[in-house]
Amino acid sequence: MRTTITNVFAILALAVLTAGTACAATADPAFDPDYSIRSLMNTLIQPNADTLWRAVRYVVSEDGVQEDIEPTTDADWEQLRRSAVDLMAAGNALLLPGRVVATTPADAAYKYEPDEIRELLAASPGNWRFYIQQLQTTTQATLEAIENRSVDGLVDTGASINSACQGCHAEYWYRPPR
Repeated sequence: MRTTITNVFAILALAVLTAGTACAATADPAFDPDYSIRSLMNTLIQPNADTLWRAVRYVVSEDGVQEDIEPTTDADWEQLRRSAVDLMAAGNALLLPGRVVATTPADAAYKYEPDEIRELLAASPGNWRFYIQQLQTTTQATLEAIENRSVDGLVDTGASINSACQGCHAEYWYRPPR
């Protein structure tokens, strides 16, 4: 009996090790941490956040005529849904270990340089995860508003997404005022 139990544990241990090796061998090459945080911000996060933020707005012409802009068609709501899902998925991409911060210097003196951001991220990785999780949580609330076709919900949750973004930028992107 003891031999059988020992053999079962040995077989299970071998199976776990083999599965872990197989997963590591197939999963790691699939991820590319060289696509920078700045690139993700510029090409995925900002455009999708803008789509959500601009979904409901009020425009006043020079003549004083107000135009209310809000999603009305199935296509409008589907575009918003895609943007919300893309924004949540981008949060996962930001959390990929080893992700490059940026490949070029900051474009303004009030922004941290890539090496400085890397140091800030290394010093407070928990805060980085917190901001990303906050972005994902608030975007999930936006997705629920979209699923319910709630214009008021879009307005309310859009402000929360903005707060999550601005909190992170204040810590990791913009230098404190002097």
